Amino acid sequence: MPPFIVMDILEKAKEMEARGEKIIHLEIGEPDFDTPESIKKAARRALRDGDTHYTHSLGKPELREEIARYYLRKYGVSISPDQIIVTSGTSPAMLITITPGIDFGRNCEGYIRLSYANSLENIKEGLDRLECFLS
Repeated sequence: MPPFIVMDILEKAKEMEARGEKIIHLEIGEPDFDTPESIKKAARRALRDGDTHYTHSLGKPELREEIARYYLRKYGVSISPDQIIVTSGTSPAMLITITPGIDFGRNCEGYIRLSYANSLENIKEGLDRLECFLS
């Protein structure tokens, strides 16, 4: 499988940084600041409480409910937790959003094709295998 292009860019940027060049990393979406203390505390609490297993496929129900309450408080918009999906990052969110509209028989242009090429090829391969299995 070809590498995810942003990882190639990250490796090149790290090489440049090691040579003393000043680099502002924008390639993988990682923040340029340390994890906030409140998140570190929440992670320690989750570890202590054994909250370390896979969540519901749409995200923790309690978190989705709190997000719905937040939108009601902040924006006056009533959203059902069933309309909310919590992912572990932007890549899964983009794939969930984009994949249903892709016609794998055509070229996918622009950002989707360049950024998510590996994922899209893997999804197509998986769907092809599933189709062969089911027929």
